[in-house]
Amino acid sequence: MILSGQDMDKSTNPFEAGLGWLVNLDNGEFIGKSALLNIKRQGISRKLIGLGYVSIELATIGTDIEIIIRNKPATAQIVSKQFYKRRA
Repeated sequence: MILSGQDMDKSTNPFEAGLGWLVNLDNGEFIGKSALLNIKRQGISRKLIGLGYVSIELATIGTDIEIIIRNKPATAQIVSKQFYKRRA
């Protein structure tokens, strides 16, 4: 389950978050429609894939890591989780 403000924010569009199926671009005019049409036409450059565990050495926010999704290599980035408190 993707939570607005938790898993996505103003820098994430619905297509990146896997919520494109909820966007009806044929439903008249609305704020942001032209931006969403452009994103759909051009494709996305990143995608929210969910949660996972990494070793402590890689757990620094902003670290790029190589992952495998459905047997295909991809680059991912470690991001913060707002409700998680890091221990010192």
